[in-house]
Amino acid sequence: SYLNSMGRGLLNFLDTNLPTSYQGVNTFTLPDSSTFTIPTYGTAARPNTAFNQMTSISNNTDSDYHALVWQVTRRMTNNWQLQASYTYSQSLDNGQNSVTFSTGNNALDPLAPSNEWGRSNFDVPHKLVGSAIWQPSYFKGQKNFAHYLLDGWTMAPIVNLTSGSTFSGTISGSLPSASCAGSHSTGLNCAAPGSNRPGNVPRNSYRTPGRYTTDYRMARAFNLTERANVEFSAEAFNLFNHPNISSITGSQYNVGSCTGATNPTTNTTSCTLTSNAAFATPSGGGIDNGTNLRERQLQFALRLRF
Repeated sequence: SYLNSMGRGLLNFLDTNLPTSYQGVNTFTLPDSSTFTIPTYGTAARPNTAFNQMTSISNNTDSDYHALVWQVTRRMTNNWQLQASYTYSQSLDNGQNSVTFSTGNNALDPLAPSNEWGRSNFDVPHKLVGSAIWQPSYFKGQKNFAHYLLDGWTMAPIVNLTSGSTFSGTISGSLPSASCAGSHSTGLNCAAPGSNRPGNVPRNSYRTPGRYTTDYRMARAFNLTERANVEFSAEAFNLFNHPNISSITGSQYNVGSCTGATNPTTNTTSCTLTSNAAFATPSGGGIDNGTNLRERQLQFALRLRF
């Protein structure tokens, strides 16, 4: 199956009280000696000096989702059945938000929101889900030990394999105070608060490790009398105890030494960036605490029917 979903005119939140034109260009040198530049709002005052940030709700965000889905189904035959599906997809947007006023400035450059076009926060290119049920009855009709021990069980695994979540690398630190006006004094381009990602890398270019879980259930009913039985069940979530990472260190570089920025005419700043060794490693505990994604969990139950 082919799936497509397009969003047009979605909400975006941008600071509209920044200078209406760029005042210069900031240059950043990476550890490998390559450089990138970002236009800056520099030391120019805000148009409305009575206010600082003025967030506008704009309908200038678009999104595109494309997916191919393959499904396999085997109905219960010879005591087992199988269901599996694989989705190959791509989700792109230029800064979609699902929470009103989640940030005061949702783009690296409020004058160019189209530059935010990239992978969506929820872009998951690969997703494989499979489940099966097996009810062995190889010794059915026999009154031997193997029949009572092995037959009558229901075993049902569920396997879920997905790509990780997208995230952007960011730059920690600040420009020299002389680089920006006091009313918008932060951000790589003085677009406080803005998005401090490297300007040479598209948004959401990185991805957390994939998420893999296997859940398993087995159960069997034991007859006590003609009307009563007891059912035993055992369930395991994340059976193989695979660590699923959800929190990642996004700080990719730190601002080092800077030069320039003292001339209000050119508004030009040059800074060196240093690498953050912790970039893309688990942070804040790192392990996903979702019900089915955390550490292995086992539960057992007995149910009496009469």
